[in-house]
Amino acid sequence: MVKIAIAGATGFVGRHLLKSFENNESIRVNALSRSFQEDKGLVQINEKNESNIEWIQCDLFSLIDLENALDQVDFAIYLVHSMLPTSKLVQAEFQDNDLIIADNFARTAKKKGVKQIIYLGGIIPKVEDLSLHLKSRLETEDTLRNYGIPVTSLRAGIIIGKNGSSFNILKKLVERLPIMILPSWTQNASKPVAIEDVIKSVHFCLGNEDTFDKEYDLGGNTFMTYQELLEETAKELGHKRYFFNVPLFSPGLSKLWVSLITNTPKNLVYPLIQSLKHAMIPDETKQLPIPDYKFKNFKESLNAAIDKSDIHQKPSFGIDIKGKTKYWGLDLKKRDVRSVQRLHRPKNKSAIWVSHKYMEWLPQFFSFIIKVKVEKNVCQFIGPFVKTPLLELTLSSDRSSTDRQLFYITGGYLASKDQGRGRLEFRETACGNYFLVAIHEFIPALPWYIYIYTQALFHLFVMRRFQVFIKNFPD
Repeated sequence: MVKIAIAGATGFVGRHLLKSFENNESIRVNALSRSFQEDKGLVQINEKNESNIEWIQCDLFSLIDLENALDQVDFAIYLVHSMLPTSKLVQAEFQDNDLIIADNFARTAKKKGVKQIIYLGGIIPKVEDLSLHLKSRLETEDTLRNYGIPVTSLRAGIIIGKNGSSFNILKKLVERLPIMILPSWTQNASKPVAIEDVIKSVHFCLGNEDTFDKEYDLGGNTFMTYQELLEETAKELGHKRYFFNVPLFSPGLSKLWVSLITNTPKNLVYPLIQSLKHAMIPDETKQLPIPDYKFKNFKESLNAAIDKSDIHQKPSFGIDIKGKTKYWGLDLKKRDVRSVQRLHRPKNKSAIWVSHKYMEWLPQFFSFIIKVKVEKNVCQFIGPFVKTPLLELTLSSDRSSTDRQLFYITGGYLASKDQGRGRLEFRETACGNYFLVAIHEFIPALPWYIYIYTQALFHLFVMRRFQVFIKNFPD
């Protein structure tokens, strides 16, 4: 019996993968989900056919959750990006979130003896000025490799399939706009790939030692520009559309109108649009050699991705989320905070060093305002004119190491008593170039709208100043 873990099981590719593994008696699947009770319904797998699929609630920011999810797993499939919010308030760049969860996943996979990680990322053009999105995809790939586990990287551009995020954006534009003004990025070339071909590629690579530590570019049999993609989609949907080209790249304007028209969160749209400045063409020398298998052309992929009920339909604009408690898998009622900052790592400095340096620097920077009291494993931040500490942190000795220092938030005037797993961590990345300082699952004591305009802004200011301090520290 082979055991597989899928990180990103409720996403577009993850759902199709789960379907492909259904009723396979030789395979057990751990389907990882942040909130599996809700996400399970999204996947729409028949309960009777789930005998080989186990849903595991797993926050990828938590090493404890991952250790449970990857226990006795032979192979892991990593389909994750963090462009969408993971908490009610996120003070982090998406690429820093991507880095920390990839580091979590790889270090846990190493600890649990995982034999292979299959990673689905994006095609990496041979240019120097990669978009932040593609830089993050490449950094994620490198991070997964840095722990010595064999990694098979599958790189794809636009994946054509029902409910695919990128394809859905294009489909909604065609459905909702009878006239489109096309900026210059729509003339860049692409080679869309069918979701069925992606799934086939994953199955071919799974446990295949010939694919270990290799990268493959996935693309269909049709070269086309983004304009041609829009035109063909319009034809398939039975819509007559008019397209006008303008000689402007205009990524800022494009991001805005694409997000508004398609009702897609800007967190998802903005990085994707920025990446369109590149031609997403697979490298012919990196094709995946699947014997006796031919990738689909675009028309075949498009026909499979569109429901016949969509043809000639006039969809409504926008989705009203007022009064709802869930949005893109995020619990809007939970008042949790996540903050991740990336710091330059001076040569030969450890996570222990940076955690101690932070405790030393803070009262020096805020002289007469904040004092830091450390006794054994307990650290208290004390403000003026109050006896109760503003914040109390307790070092978790059993979860800390030279390259990671973990403090649980255990009290303080500014922390909710119902803190749960609120924690602060300092860690080194596997590449050795950075420290990550992160707050996870913190629940403030202050009323929410007071918190976000006071304590939250203050914390962000402090961390940015600390970034500068560490950057200027001599190597």
